[in-house]
Amino acid sequence: DDYRVQMIRLAISGYENMSVNTIEIEMAEQLGRQNKTIETMCELRKQYDEPLVFIIGADNVAKLHTWYKAEELVSEFGVFVISRDGIDVEKLIQEDEWLNKNISYYDVVDEAVNSASSSEIRENVKQGLSIDGLVCEKVKQYIYEYAKYLGLDYDKLVEEFNEFMFEYT
Repeated sequence: DDYRVQMIRLAISGYENMSVNTIEIEMAEQLGRQNKTIETMCELRKQYDEPLVFIIGADNVAKLHTWYKAEELVSEFGVFVISRDGIDVEKLIQEDEWLNKNISYYDVVDEAVNSASSSEIRENVKQGLSIDGLVCEKVKQYIYEYAKYLGLDYDKLVEEFNEFMFEYT
């Protein structure tokens, strides 16, 4: 978790209106299990006096109906769907019965600065491909410095990185 938090801190450094909130980690520790998204969003709503919206990548929106209390999640918070290359989100929503039934709760965001998914980043690291442009330079350096600090070779870095990213996807 410290690894994940540090990567997020690095990614948002320089943005005054952004901060890291570790509520999900704290809740999981208190509950003794991984908390559900709806639980996290409800807890965040208690902490902030601002409207909250759930954000999800287009590569995961088709599975949203399988999530714990999915209908409550979308109706209570609404959903920003971040477009991903090669995925026609509007068509996906129109053709999926559950998504279409809840269409009024979705906004598709096509203007994402970086539409890379964690799956894409994991796959590139796994295959030894570049992650340039998929993560900011600070995060990329952290990934490699973290491996160096632990004395990991590249194969071990890939293994550690994949375990980390798989756990939080």
